[in-house]
Amino acid sequence: MLLDEPTNHLDQSNRQSLFGFINRFAGTLIVATHDLELLDHMDTIWHIYNQGINVFNGKYSDYITTHEKNLANLNHEVNRLKLDKKKSHSKLMVEQQRAKKKKIHGEKNMMVTNYPYVALKGVGNKQRINIMLELIMTKIPQVKHLKKYISQKSLSPNFIYQEKASIFRKMYLV
Repeated sequence: MLLDEPTNHLDQSNRQSLFGFINRFAGTLIVATHDLELLDHMDTIWHIYNQGINVFNGKYSDYITTHEKNLANLNHEVNRLKLDKKKSHSKLMVEQQRAKKKKIHGEKNMMVTNYPYVALKGVGNKQRINIMLELIMTKIPQVKHLKKYISQKSLSPNFIYQEKASIFRKMYLV
């Protein structure tokens, strides 16, 4: 049997008669209605919404309770995912800041390091040692006198190179 809005224009006594008839009816009954009280007398609810059909076995009041729990669970999951996204974004920002500081710190260290050969890739050994000693002599007060010593001596370039290399090795082996 198919009923379309059967409770429209019924008074309370006729509504009660209809509910009694529905409860005693042994066959299949398809009811299209917006009457929530009538829906509570049905065994299966087919809720049509959002271009879909949700089938629920039970009374309408049980369907609403289950539906509200499902919505609450979905909202909770959405909120959890938003929080996870926010935490992940925060961690990413912290990591980016850390990497930026590390890069800046590394660039500063390259400028003040006692190991300038890192920045002198491709420079020959003699030239590298001369540049390193120049940098070392300007940064370490105890070694500044070596510059005067080497510049005042009229020695062969090969001897000066050997002298600087010896000083350099002694300084880094200490």
